Amino acid sequence: MLNKPILGLLVTVLFFADVQAREYHYGAIEDTNLLQCEKLYWSGETSGAETCYKSLLNSNHSLAVQAEAVWALGDRQSANSVFQNAAKVEPSNAAILVRWGALYADTYQSQEALNLYTEALALEPENSYAKLAAAEILLASGEKQAVEQIEQLADDGSVPIGVRVKATIVLANIALKRDEIERAGGLLDSAENFSSDSSDDTLLLGVYAMRAGKAVRNRQNPEEWIERALQINPAYGDAYAIPAYFYMITFRYDETGEYYQRAVDVQDDHWEAHLSLAANHLRQNRSTLAREHYELAYAGDPFNPELVNSLRLLDYYDTFSVINYPENAEERLLPQLSLRLDTEERDVLSPYASRLALKAIETFSQRYEFDLKQTAAVEIYPNHDDFIVRALGMPGTALLGVAFGYVVAMDSPNAQAGEDYHWGTTLWHEVAHIFTLEASKHNIPRWFSEGVSVFEEWNTGPLNAVRIPLHVLKSLQTQEFLPIAELDRGFVQPEYQNQVIVSYMQAGLICEFVRREFGFDKLVDMLNTYAAGVNTTEVVAQALSLTVEEFDAQFAKYFEQEYGAQVEQLDEWNAAREVAAEALAKMAWDDALESAQQAIDMMPGYVEIDSPYLVKAEAQSGKEDVSAQMATLETFWRSGGYQVSALFELATYLNEQQRFDEAIEVLQSQLLVTPFDLELHFLLGDILLQQSRADEALIEYQVALALDPLDKAATYYRIANALYHTGDIEQSRSSTLTALDLAPHYRPAQNLLKSILSYKVE
Repeated sequence: MLNKPILGLLVTVLFFADVQAREYHYGAIEDTNLLQCEKLYWSGETSGAETCYKSLLNSNHSLAVQAEAVWALGDRQSANSVFQNAAKVEPSNAAILVRWGALYADTYQSQEALNLYTEALALEPENSYAKLAAAEILLASGEKQAVEQIEQLADDGSVPIGVRVKATIVLANIALKRDEIERAGGLLDSAENFSSDSSDDTLLLGVYAMRAGKAVRNRQNPEEWIERALQINPAYGDAYAIPAYFYMITFRYDETGEYYQRAVDVQDDHWEAHLSLAANHLRQNRSTLAREHYELAYAGDPFNPELVNSLRLLDYYDTFSVINYPENAEERLLPQLSLRLDTEERDVLSPYASRLALKAIETFSQRYEFDLKQTAAVEIYPNHDDFIVRALGMPGTALLGVAFGYVVAMDSPNAQAGEDYHWGTTLWHEVAHIFTLEASKHNIPRWFSEGVSVFEEWNTGPLNAVRIPLHVLKSLQTQEFLPIAELDRGFVQPEYQNQVIVSYMQAGLICEFVRREFGFDKLVDMLNTYAAGVNTTEVVAQALSLTVEEFDAQFAKYFEQEYGAQVEQLDEWNAAREVAAEALAKMAWDDALESAQQAIDMMPGYVEIDSPYLVKAEAQSGKEDVSAQMATLETFWRSGGYQVSALFELATYLNEQQRFDEAIEVLQSQLLVTPFDLELHFLLGDILLQQSRADEALIEYQVALALDPLDKAATYYRIANALYHTGDIEQSRSSTLTALDLAPHYRPAQNLLKSILSYKVE
């Protein structure tokens, strides 16, 4: 019998609940009465299904059946309580634990779900539903063995049909993410064959939805498969949501929004589709519509942490300062650039972010012969988790920037600890994505868009140097590059540690190889060929007159010629670097110099923060050979190095040597690394003013003021002095008086005021 608290829960559900969406059961449910309700629901007869589920809420049915009914009626908390009681009543029933675990998975509590699946397998080691459900959770966490488990279930003729169908659909989904379209098609053929052994046509719903996704991935119209699914269930939102997902991962955001909207039109309680539609609206800079669907999704699915994070982000997003460039565009002319910045960072970042973004837009417009049709929006987040929620919906990922067509979001320098984050390069990289996505009409594989962005970092970006991270070279000692036709797989389904960044570098090197061997215009031809909606094999054939196999062979030869020696000598290089560091610690300057130079000779382009150039410079400093030290640091800088303290020292030296233009260039390069460094702005402003570049000096002093310096009087004086040299005497007078209000006896401000008064008399 039901105890009274549980009975009260069921009475509440009976009178107030409506049937709610949940995942298809694939045969995990066996009770015939419950299956009748499921059949009604998955055939689109939601009203009949609701009545059916409510009819199960009495003591004539087992607690497990009642738990399912309560869950189906949308009360997941009550369902949890009933499942708990059901498990107590039938402690050896593994099926109850499997379905209870599915409830936990439905409420985003993966570990608790996995625990229940493990308990079920302890009771019944061959329970295929528990095996598949556990493997799906492990797959989501990146466990490679999970795929093998799912493959075994798909191939096992002894397991229930539903298990084989679902396992095969999961594998087809993986294949489509990897762009393995032929493999996905074969898997879906198998799933459909398995389903033919069942009299329940609702088993085909997931197959048809995934076939619609395959059509999208294969650049075909998905409507045939959507229609087949809707003939079985007119309210089946996944018929649209699955193809919408594949439009999304291939950057086709207009179609993404269209299909997610159609998903919620046919199934208004498809909360995941509402969430994805909201995220897509935000990608396209439509925050009001985004909020509408986020709130709808939250009302129906308050357990989803992504929704909570996204709604919090939107509240913060609405507080951002928006600055348009040009600020006073004519009504018929859209701004070229719109910056969205945190109010506390606006006055520091806006001068540099706008300058760099506008330069990038001009550069890429010329190089790729494409003019932007909309305003480029750049959002910069001072908190990394906020940025990641903006990009992916959930925190905990190491991205630095993301582009959604005309909208770019990225980390601010304050979002990253340490001095190795070059935010200017990230901005340059992401603006390049705007051009590749829009010029190709979003018909572009991930690898090519990333490749062009990396290539532009190396060739036109702020650092203007080819930079291959050390861990990439280490990976290439044991791993091989992917074929160009399969390169997307390295981004979306990595198979070893660092494969994603290896794929970034391979993509960039492919673009560099095309430029060197075929000319930059061929890279542009490739971009324009993608715009026609063809795949990489056809692009290589049309633009380069090669098969992809011929291209792979030529690229491998190029890489071996350019970087083979570096990969082969990596251990020797690393040993020399370690010896140099050890010698430096012992103040054995000559030994440090010798080993550092050996490492530099083997890999002269390595200029990360642990570069042997820095060891060499420090050893030269130890020997008090300042000119040699500064020559080393200058080589380090010109090769793309940007270690903050070392380059500040170089700039100071160049200023003392009256090499003012070079000192300015070094300091300005550092603004794209550490714009919140107060002393950097003061030194740069002083040198600029000395060189009669008062307008530029004024910007540096105004940024310094925004950083809330301790000596505000001196800062206002610097601003006043710069204004005086620009000829803005009235504003100079105002800032001088502010300085004197703060420090009445501040002599430089007093002298400047005299000059201002004399200027006015004149």
